[in-house]
Amino acid sequence: MQILKKTKQLLTCSVEQAFFEDLRQANFHILAGNDIDLFTAEIFKHNYPGTQFLFSSIEEISSGNILKAASLIKGELDCLIGGQSCQTFSIYNHQCGIYDKHNGLFYEYLIIVDGL
Repeated sequence: MQILKKTKQLLTCSVEQAFFEDLRQANFHILAGNDIDLFTAEIFKHNYPGTQFLFSSIEEISSGNILKAASLIKGELDCLIGGQSCQTFSIYNHQCGIYDKHNGLFYEYLIIVDGL
């Protein structure tokens, strides 16, 4: 399968940076990123200079913010990478499970996806 060079992508979580290089080699182009972690933001800015980064919780941004940062209109994005926060599933989470405050972030992510 061939992926066109014009493919558009948005990176939304620090974990995804680990496999982004493979996607870059497949001619995906990163347009923007988002995370609430300062260290992740600095790594992103270093690895993708000049690319927009939305430093905030996914609860505080909208799909409109993302589209504006990526210079896109709704329906134009080819690939979105991101997802559920890993804290909910961590064995070091003191067994909070479904009551973990991060659990609802999945729904916030789905709202973003729907708006893109």
